[in-house]
Amino acid sequence: MRLNLQRWMWVAFAVLSPALPLHAYLAGSWGYVFHIYSLAMVFGVVAYVYFADALVLAARIPYFDHLYGHDRVMVFHGNLAGAGLICALVHAGLKVAYYGVQGTQVAFGIAATALFVLVALFTLLFMVGSPLQRLPAFARLRRVGVRRPGLDYTRLKTFHNLTGVATILAMIHVLMALPTAETNLRLAIMAGWGGMGILAWIYHKAVRVLLRFRRAYAVTRVESVGDGITHLKAKPRDGQSRTRFLPGQFGYFRILSPACGTEEHPFTLASPPGERQLSLVAKALGDYSAALARVEPGARLLFDGPYGRFTPELNAAPYLFVAGGIGITPFLSIVGDWAHREITRPVSLVWSVRYRRELVDGGLFEGVARAQSLFTYTPVMTREEGGTARRVTRELLEPIVRRRAPENLQVYVCGPAALLTAVVGIMKDSGVSRRQVHYESFGS
Repeated sequence: MRLNLQRWMWVAFAVLSPALPLHAYLAGSWGYVFHIYSLAMVFGVVAYVYFADALVLAARIPYFDHLYGHDRVMVFHGNLAGAGLICALVHAGLKVAYYGVQGTQVAFGIAATALFVLVALFTLLFMVGSPLQRLPAFARLRRVGVRRPGLDYTRLKTFHNLTGVATILAMIHVLMALPTAETNLRLAIMAGWGGMGILAWIYHKAVRVLLRFRRAYAVTRVESVGDGITHLKAKPRDGQSRTRFLPGQFGYFRILSPACGTEEHPFTLASPPGERQLSLVAKALGDYSAALARVEPGARLLFDGPYGRFTPELNAAPYLFVAGGIGITPFLSIVGDWAHREITRPVSLVWSVRYRRELVDGGLFEGVARAQSLFTYTPVMTREEGGTARRVTRELLEPIVRRRAPENLQVYVCGPAALLTAVVGIMKDSGVSRRQVHYESFGS
C-alpha cells in the first residue's frame, strides 16, 4: 500500500508540477486566463516545466527505477515530453498570432521548439515503437533512414541528446520573457526548474561517465558461442570492487575499444549475482552487437547500473518463463542464481530459437532440470529441419498453465514484441490476468 502511494504521489506531482509556476505568474489575475496573451503564457509555462521534468526522468535516477521499473519511467518521460511539445506548439501559435515574430527572445523559443520537434520525429520514427511505424510510408522511411544515412542506435542516441540543448535554449527564452523578468520570484522558480533538468542532464551525460572510470572493468574474455552470438566477460580493474545486482537486471555497457567505439549500449546481465565478473551475451542484430566479437581482452569497460525490476523471487509463486532468441539472457542470470538453491514451487522455462545451434548455455537449464524436480525446460526450434520445427503456441503453453493455479501463476516474458503479444493473449484466455505477466524493455 505504501509503495503504491509513493508511485501515485510522484505521478501526480509530475503532472501537476506546472501549478506552482503558474500561480507565480497568474496570482491575482486568474480572471484573465482565457485572454490570448495569458493563455499563451499558460501553455508556455506548462511546456517548459514538462520538458525540464522529462529531462530529470531521463537521468536514470535509481529511486524511480526501483519504484516503477526502467521501461515505465522511460514511457512516462516520453509522455511528459510529448505533452510539453504539444503545449509548446500551441504557445508558439498563440504568441505569433498576438505578437508576430520579432526579437532575439522569440528566436530562442523558435530554435528550442524546432529542436524538440526534430527529436520527437526521429524518436517516433526510429527509436521507439509507435503507431506511425505501421503505416507503409513511415515504414519505408524508417528502412531508408537506417540503410542510407546509417541511423543506427549510436547516432540516434546522440541526436536524442539534443533535448538538453533545446532545454537550455528554452530556458534562455523563458528568462528573457518580460512576464518572467517582472519579479524575482518568477525568475527564481523558472531558473531553478530549468536548471534542475539541465543539471540532471549534465550529470547523466558527463559526470556519471567520469565517475564510472573510477570503477572501470577490464574485458577478460570474448567468445563466439553460437550463430552470431558473442559472450563477453569483464572483471574489475582494481581487483576489489564488485557490482551488486539482482538476477534479471540490466545495465549500460560502454566498451572503450576501436572495434565498437565508445557509445554505451544496454545489455542484460547474464551472470548470476555474487560473481565478481560481469557477463553479457549479445546476438549480432546490428553494427554494434556484431562488432563485440572483435573486442580485444584488456579493453576498458564502463558499467552503469543495475536497472530494472525483471526479478522474480525464488519460491514466491509458480512461474512460467518464456524467452525468444537472445531474450534468454535474464533467465541465464535468474536460473543460474537459483541453481544452487532448492526450488520448492514449480518453474517452467520455454525457450524459442530458430535452430538448435542457437541454444546458448542450454546445458545450464538441462542441468538444473535434472537436479531440481520442480524445474522443467522446453526448448522450441521454429526452423529446425527434420520435422522437429514448432513454435510457442497455445497448445504448448495452456497445459503448463492448467497444471498450475492460473490465479497464482506469474509469467515472465523476454523476447520480440510479437512473442509478448502472443503470450499475453494465450494467458488471458487461460485465466491469467495481465497483471501476472511481467516484461521489461530498456533503452535511452
